[in-house]
Amino acid sequence: MTRRHPLLLTLLALVAVALLLPLPAVAAKGGKGKKKKKKADEVPTVLELREQYLATTKENELYAHDSWKISGTFSLPAQGITGTMQMYAAADRIYVAIEIPGLGLMEEGFDGTTAWSNDPMQGPRVKDESETAQAAFSADVTTPWAERYEVMENLGADEFEGRPVWKVRLVPRGGLPERTLLFDRETGLEFAMMTTTETIMGEITSTTVMGDWVTTESGLMYPGTIRSEAMGMAQIMTCESIEMNLEGELPFAPPAAVQALLEEGAAEPEAEPAAEPAAEPAAEPAEASEPAAEPEPAPAP
Repeated sequence: MTRRHPLLLTLLALVAVALLLPLPAVAAKGGKGKKKKKKADEVPTVLELREQYLATTKENELYAHDSWKISGTFSLPAQGITGTMQMYAAADRIYVAIEIPGLGLMEEGFDGTTAWSNDPMQGPRVKDESETAQAAFSADVTTPWAERYEVMENLGADEFEGRPVWKVRLVPRGGLPERTLLFDRETGLEFAMMTTTETIMGEITSTTVMGDWVTTESGLMYPGTIRSEAMGMAQIMTCESIEMNLEGELPFAPPAAVQALLEEGAAEPEAEPAAEPAAEPAAEPAEASEPAAEPEPAPAP
């Protein structure tokens, strides 16, 4: 039996959290009419916060491209672990590869249908229904928020790590865990998020903070660092470059080892229903016993 090191299991769980960090969805389309200026004490709606964020970051311009790639690093500072990170994404697909010297390559992906992982310790794995639903939700960058969430509630002004924020409660459709999103009240940027992710180690609650925002020549903004805390450990992803409209074959399809598992599962015959046990013959009804003979009368004296 292969011995599983606790730190490596935790690392794999954190990689899964990294894969499922929600990619923002395109805001609902609408007219470009003049926006009404809000009073200082007026609480904006969640969609108004979202529209302000998209206007500030020009994030919708990213999704106008058919694919994109983010390259950077992945690290666990307290454990002295650092590696490279690459994330590929398209309209409904995502692939994350993290390679750490001495530990190897850890991959997570979703091709629009199948969510999978592949790493040196567990080998290839097809994710279960719950994990697949989470991956699909994360990879979806085209559905408007009004259709993605059944509840969108601004809980009001708050503070987090010394920053003034709007605290937003989001409940996804389809029964996925609800999440809390914090918008910076001064910059309009998404500042932090609290969510629950299904991983190989069960449900993990994480807090993610976006910072060190980078502005490209075209005006597109994206977080240069994404810091997450889960299971008492901190991980940091840096985003050093972004490429768009990628050429060639992209790594969304499951690798050969995962594909073999899928084919093996499809080839397994369906179990035949168990035969019903033969019914025992009904017992014949008991024959009625003859009535007891009446006692003879006693002789007269």
